[in-house]
Amino acid sequence: MAAHSYGYIDENGLPTDSLVDYVAERAKGGAGLVVLGASGISHEGALNERMILNLDERIIPRYQKISDEVHKYGCLVFDQIMHAGGQLEPREGKRIVAPSAIPHEAYNSFPVELTVDEINKTINDFVQAARRAQLGGLDGIELKCDQGYLIQQFLTPYYNRRDDEYGGSYENRLRFLVETLDAIRRSVGDGFVVGIRITGDSMAVGEMNLDDAIRVCSDIENRIDYIHVNGATNSTYLGYQISHGDSSIAAMNFAHLARAIKKKVKIPVIAASMILHPYEAEQLIESGSADLVAMTRAHIADAEIVNKVTEDRVEDIRPCIICNQGCVGNHWNFSDVRCIHNAATGRERELGIGTLVKSLVSKRVMVVGGGPAGLEVARVLSARGHEVELFERNREIGGQLILAAQFPYRQGFRDIIHYLETQIRKQKVVVHRGVRVTPDDLIDANGDFDAIVIATGAELSIPPIYENVDADACLTISDAIKDDKVGGNILIVDADWRRHALSVAESLIQRQRKVTMVSSDFYVSAGADIISRVSYYSRLQNKVTFIPLSVVHAFKEKTVYLRNVLDNSIRTVKPIDQIIFATGVKPNNELYNSLKGKLSNLFQVGDCVDPLGVPEAVLAANRLARRIF
Repeated sequence: MAAHSYGYIDENGLPTDSLVDYVAERAKGGAGLVVLGASGISHEGALNERMILNLDERIIPRYQKISDEVHKYGCLVFDQIMHAGGQLEPREGKRIVAPSAIPHEAYNSFPVELTVDEINKTINDFVQAARRAQLGGLDGIELKCDQGYLIQQFLTPYYNRRDDEYGGSYENRLRFLVETLDAIRRSVGDGFVVGIRITGDSMAVGEMNLDDAIRVCSDIENRIDYIHVNGATNSTYLGYQISHGDSSIAAMNFAHLARAIKKKVKIPVIAASMILHPYEAEQLIESGSADLVAMTRAHIADAEIVNKVTEDRVEDIRPCIICNQGCVGNHWNFSDVRCIHNAATGRERELGIGTLVKSLVSKRVMVVGGGPAGLEVARVLSARGHEVELFERNREIGGQLILAAQFPYRQGFRDIIHYLETQIRKQKVVVHRGVRVTPDDLIDANGDFDAIVIATGAELSIPPIYENVDADACLTISDAIKDDKVGGNILIVDADWRRHALSVAESLIQRQRKVTMVSSDFYVSAGADIISRVSYYSRLQNKVTFIPLSVVHAFKEKTVYLRNVLDNSIRTVKPIDQIIFATGVKPNNELYNSLKGKLSNLFQVGDCVDPLGVPEAVLAANRLARRIF
């Protein structure tokens, strides 16, 4: 498992017990190597306040705790150490330094050029960080030379405009990396692994390309033990999206870079990025593209992925659907890493491997609703040994996941349905499809079941604040996928502020509709993570008309009147056939409320309680299933 931003650190930037549990769980699940970090080597080089800070001796006992736990399972653990250089957002009291005073496209800052004395201090910071990792019982370090951070900034002539011994010629630009590696090796000796993670191709104008990366790797391979190959750069918005790809990016998108570098070096090469399935990993090894394979988001989604492969339980692997909502999205929101449909991620001590307790007595449970909450509660209850029957009013189970999966690059949501459906089938859950359960049905069933769980989800809803509009021309997201309902000119109201409006727009554009998007925020989908926004905007920017800071005031005779939220001025957009409202949902709780207080064994869970989304519904369902009996 490669290094990634996961949070789980305390106010001093030190790993918490939650981080120990998170890393150890992946070792327990079969990983051969986990790489911590990235870990900041100095305050000014730390990417943000949610990363490990390897600054002083306080981190050594924390590393020792991690290494002790990971080594129990025969797994190695390295620390990836890094300095962000000029790739930082301005923060009060935070000095931003770089090889040269060159700003980065994706960051609103202007760095200060490092002096030679500061360069020497930075090299020593790397050395001391490596030494502390070694003293903490880790097996090695990985020097971060990718994603456009400090070391890559020294290597590329675009960001390195120096005219001293650290800039200009290729040899001079390489000097910082060479001196850092040599100093680290002198400190840690030969028995400690030292590797690098390098960008095989920045995919950005004027930056490192594959030929540059091959040259660097060839020139330093005698100083290191392995090369971990990545691609793109976080210096640009597009590069960040490519290197943290969603489902619009091809699988194994940087495998060709690893393959090309491996042909030119004699030390082990690790391939990384968009490797989500064991078959893909196997293909890379068998084809000679790499010696090892890093699977990060796949391990976030399922800590036991390796064990399940070795135990011939591939169909039990909880898939990563590369939605980036709980992992990369949480990183950008300064939250701990999660997985949209694995409640145990980040909660390993509570919900992880070995925590599910079998019930001493098998009970009969009725679950009403086959969305993510209903399926998860059925899965966990049946895994505990209970007899479960699930009732779904539609012929297809999955709830709102079915709708989400019908939009472009969101097909992965069907993988969640398939996973849960496979698990409940294997655990003998009886599923009744196309059955609408009434209050009378529940009263009649009360004597046959020891518990009844209502998981009826939520319904798409247009808030009753749009008074001067033609109701017949107002549609919800679910209407957007029906060609017979949608006209040729559509206005989408982004009143959800996440990615739903953009998904609807892309679906309509692919079906040759003309689309205008309106948001009350400064831009559409302002609440979505940066990866999703860049992904959608890169495909829609020249095909959709965006109107920010506006709300619908009225809609009549194919003319929409928009009110600017800053000055209350009115503008018109026409012709418009319909408005699609990408808004929230309201709980579908009528069934539960009709019997609340009348049945002692009645429970409710998921969006019918609080419509927060898939991860919250799955978490609540998992916890409920563990405590009912």
